[in-house]
Order: sequence, then structure tokens, then C-alpha cells
Amino acid sequence: MTLCKHTVKHGFQFHWQIPSFFGLTHLTFVDRTSKIVRKVKEEKLGSRADVLPMKKAVAMAYFLAGKGKIKHAALVAVCAGFGLRIGDALSLRWSTVFTEGGKIKERVTLTERKTKQSRTLKVLPWVRKILVEYYEAARPSDHESPLFDFSRQRAWAIIRKTASDMGLQGKISPHSLRKAFCDFVYENTRDPVLTARITGHTNPAQLLRYIGRLPEVEERVWDRMAKQLQRS
Repeated sequence: MTLCKHTVKHGFQFHWQIPSFFGLTHLTFVDRTSKIVRKVKEEKLGSRADVLPMKKAVAMAYFLAGKGKIKHAALVAVCAGFGLRIGDALSLRWSTVFTEGGKIKERVTLTERKTKQSRTLKVLPWVRKILVEYYEAARPSDHESPLFDFSRQRAWAIIRKTASDMGLQGKISPHSLRKAFCDFVYENTRDPVLTARITGHTNPAQLLRYIGRLPEVEERVWDRMAKQLQRS
């Protein structure tokens, strides 16, 4: 039991006891539960997020950099350039992307918290440019410190406000940036299996549904049927 003290309007004090569950006070228990509920809601919203074209994701990063918000720009860069969920982006450390000498790595190896899978990605030129600028501005003293100090709620607010400021339409959230990466990879491979491996998905068919794409074979069937109807 945890003893709490409260002072009422006239200066009197009274005490009450809060039961503990598994070593947690009720208040701590409620706080942690609310965080879990909030995370689940975010994931549901994320799954319904619109796919943001990669060109617009890149434009978002440069838009923020142009306003002097290089940390925000870097958040966009790692989400869209590495295809990360927001939780994975916020768990990155400087050592994930930079050497101890402050040089950005050619390739980064990431382990996703949700799937426990690791994947190695090349750092695209535009991502490199944003991250190098961020490093020069931040000059981190601890190589193992987090790349970002945002909360999940703050990260969501940043992406949504930026989308609004840019006049982007639709349901834009941090998950839209991950979808931008997945869609961009598929656009360049047209191979669901290879795209799934690069983006960290275990199910190629589920991946295509995730980004609202049809397999190329199905697309050809629909195109062929449309042409037949045009001739009739």
C-alpha cells in the first residue's frame, strides 16, 4: 500500500492509501495502461494512414530543414528513408547511423522491435544529406545516446502539423512515411518477395495490401480487360 497526502482548501490534510499491484501504485498502473492503450490506438490509426509518395516525403524533410527544424527533418528522413515504424525510429542511437568518428555509415543494420527481424539498408543520398546536417548541428557528446528525444505523441504531432503546413491531403501520420518507403521499393522492384525482404515484411501479399497495390500479374489482367472493353 502507498500512503498519499492531500491538502484541501482550508489547509487541512488527510491521507489515503492506494493499493499496489505487483509493486506498482495504482497511479503508476493506470499511467502505464493508458500508454499501452494510446499505442494500440496509434497503431490502428497508422494502419489506416495514406501512402505518401516518396517525392512528397523527401519534400517534407527539406521543407522542415529549410525552416531550421533539422531534427524534425531527420525524423522524417529515417522514417521514410529506412522505412521505420515510429517506435523504431525513436529507438535509434547515434551509433546506429554514425561511426565514433562522426562519419555517417554507408549501410545501417536495424532490428525491428515488432518482428525482431534485422535488415541492412544503404543510406540514400538525400537521407545522408539530412542526417549529416543534423549531426553537425547536434554534435552529440555521447555516441550511444538516442538519435531523437521525442515522445511518440510529439513525433505524431510534428508529422501531422508539417503535413498540414504543406497542404498535404489525406490521413498523413508517421506511418505514411513508412508506407512511402515500402511503396517506393515496390515501384522499383515490382517484386513482392524482394520488396518484403527489403522492407522487413514477412508476408508479400500482406505487404501489397498494406500499400494498396495489386500484384503486377493482376494489374496486367485488369489492363487487358479494360482494353478489351474499349475495343467492343
